[in-house]
Amino acid sequence: MSQKKEKEDGEIMGTDDRSSVEGAADTAELGHDDGGTISETVKEKKKSAKEQLKEELTAANDRMLRIMAEYENYRKRTEKEKQTLVSFGTAIAVERLLPVLDTLEAAAATKSGDPEYKKGVELTAAMFATKLNSLGVSEIEAEGAKFDPNMHDCVASEESDKYESGVVIRVMQKGYVFNERVIRPAMVAVSV
Repeated sequence: MSQKKEKEDGEIMGTDDRSSVEGAADTAELGHDDGGTISETVKEKKKSAKEQLKEELTAANDRMLRIMAEYENYRKRTEKEKQTLVSFGTAIAVERLLPVLDTLEAAAATKSGDPEYKKGVELTAAMFATKLNSLGVSEIEAEGAKFDPNMHDCVASEESDKYESGVVIRVMQKGYVFNERVIRPAMVAVSV
């Protein structure tokens, strides 16, 4: 660096002049004027620095609150998705097990030469139905009910003196719901 420095008005300043100017600048930066008191500009700088820190703190708190809210929403959303997946998986498993229950109920309804065997099949079918009920599976009420296309699958229509038109008169295959969702509609015959 050169020992001479140009002033703003173009004059050349010597080394001694430069050190006195730099010392005065250092004193001004520290906030001291000739009387040794804090200057107004430094007070304003400190005040604006405090305000800036307060604004930064407020902004950081706002960001933190937003992140916490986003995390809470994420947690709730993933919990709901998890419950939906578990429910969906259970419904699929139950739907695949329903033919087993149908077979057990059909076996229990047939005549048998061995009453103990028949009783065992009936108990097994009842236990299986009870376990399905404990999972939230219930049978759709069909016979004698008004035909509901959301719950019933009409595979036949018949005339009936016992029932008015549009009423289920016979169930060919039981239907089931799981947590208010139809797993399998009941296959029915409806009166005309």
